[in-house]
Parts: sequence; structure tokens; C-alpha cells
Amino acid sequence: MDFLRSSFKMAWFLLFLFFIQVVILPTSEALKSGFTIKVEAGNKECFFEEIKSNVSLDVEYQVVEGGELDINFYLKQPNGKILLEDVQKSDETHNIITPEDGVYEFCFDNSFSSLSSRTVFADLGVDFNDDDDDDNEITTRGLKDTLDGLETETIVEALIKIRANLERVDHIQNFLRSTEARDFKMATSNLNRVFWWSLIQSVALIGVALVQVNVVKHFFGGGKYKARV
Repeated sequence: MDFLRSSFKMAWFLLFLFFIQVVILPTSEALKSGFTIKVEAGNKECFFEEIKSNVSLDVEYQVVEGGELDINFYLKQPNGKILLEDVQKSDETHNIITPEDGVYEFCFDNSFSSLSSRTVFADLGVDFNDDDDDDNEITTRGLKDTLDGLETETIVEALIKIRANLERVDHIQNFLRSTEARDFKMATSNLNRVFWWSLIQSVALIGVALVQVNVVKHFFGGGKYKARV
């Protein structure tokens, strides 16, 4: 009987963990996305996201290719007021609390450039508590009673912390990948410049050497004096 009781508790415990994974943890974060966007010269690219008020909004971007690796960025509130604005920045990180409910506008502006497009890596994160917290709390309380004494609160807190840490690790890895891509493109561009400049210098050096050799030959061996009789 003890074995059956232990097996029954373990089954409910596994069911509880599954419930946390698919119901509670996913609601702790509504938006977490990393993407790459190409902004053509003289244009701007905007996208929109509906966000609630009083939530933590993380905005991070980095120009990985194009021009002087700079871009204009602004974030506009639903009422049309500009909440954030950066002018010709290579990369930036912002963390704000949203002041109101509604659709927020995120724009990357490359209108100041007439020749070069920009490739931008952006990472956005919105953290907030779900509206169904009461329902989750009721269901969790019922599972706690079923588990009969297991420290479910500690387990839930630990799993939420683990989930948050994993999301943070993923966020940092995405940013590091974008940094690596930008540095690789810059190194490749510098390598091409060094190669062609070295080639031009080498050709010029060889050309100058040939001219100097011909001049020396002309001065010292080009003509012969004839003896007078």
C-alpha cells in the first residue's frame, strides 16, 4: 500500500510539473523575440505590438551591417507621444515601464542615408503577470492539497527562476551572436580593404622600381662617346 500511495503521489507530482510548464510559466512572459531587419537607404521600418500598462519592456538593438553602423530609432506610445528616441546609434539597450495600454510603435529610421542600407538585430522582451493568475492560483492550490505536504511553493518559485534565467541566457546568446556577426562582417570588410590597398601599393612600388632602373640605365649606359681622330 505504501508503494501504491507513493506512486500515486509521484504521478500527481509529475502532473503538477507539467501544469506549471504549459500553463503557469508561459504566461510569465508575453513577448520575447529576436529578429533581424534590413532598412533600405532613405526608408524606415516600423512594427507594432499591443502591450498592457505597467509592464517591464526591454528593447535592445544593434546595427550589424551597413554604412557607419548607425541607425535612428524611436518608440511611440499609443497616444502618439514618443517614449524613446535614439539618433544615429550603433547599439542601445532600454528598459522602461509602459505608461498605458495600447499598440506601441517601434521604428528603425534610415532616412538620413541616401546610399547604404542597414541591417539591424533587435531583441524585445515584455514581462507581466497574466490576467488568469486567480484561476492559476486556485488550480495550484488544489494540486497542493493533492500532493499532501510537498513544498510546491518552493518548487514553483524555483522553476520560475530557472525559466527566467534560461530566457536571460537565450537573450544574451542572441545578442552575442549579433555582435559576432557584426564583428565578422567588419573584419571581412577590413581584410578586403587591406588586400586591395596592399595590392595597389605593391604595383606602385614595382612600377617606381622599373622607372628608376630605366632612368639609371639611360644615364649611365644609354650613350657612348666617340673618339675624335
